[in-house]
Amino acid sequence: MSKYYVLLLAVMSMVLLNSIIACGEESKTITADDLNNNSCKIIGYLGKPLGEIIIIEATVLTKEEIKSKADWGCLIIAIEKINGENIKEPVRLEMQYAYDGVHKIKPDEEKIKYAGYESGEFTGLPHEYTNYIAPVTTQPFHLRTFFVAIKKLKDD
Repeated sequence: MSKYYVLLLAVMSMVLLNSIIACGEESKTITADDLNNNSCKIIGYLGKPLGEIIIIEATVLTKEEIKSKADWGCLIIAIEKINGENIKEPVRLEMQYAYDGVHKIKPDEEKIKYAGYESGEFTGLPHEYTNYIAPVTTQPFHLRTFFVAIKKLKDD
């Protein structure tokens, strides 16, 4: 009787493992139209759909706190609250301004509060680029997201 249960457990484990592996191999193709007509959404690093207006509270990072030299010329923030609620771990994103009229961060500001949204763009080179040109130092093709500020808010 115990051999039967061991065999049953082994078979069930193989089926479960196979389904887990298969999930990783599955992919869904979506088109640009799917994204543009809102039939599907991309969830960003902040846990919200890209383009959804949110209120963030964040710390402005100094050059010494920014790990990547490629980001040294960018405004990098560590987002700690979304819509007034603390998040588990701060999320580091580049911050951009939606238009020239948005009140900018002052040089001495450490803590900020803005209304805005997470957006993104595809950047980097696809793996197959080396079929056409010699390898270069770059990032692989990926979705890069950033926070777009639309209005500076005052602390409550």
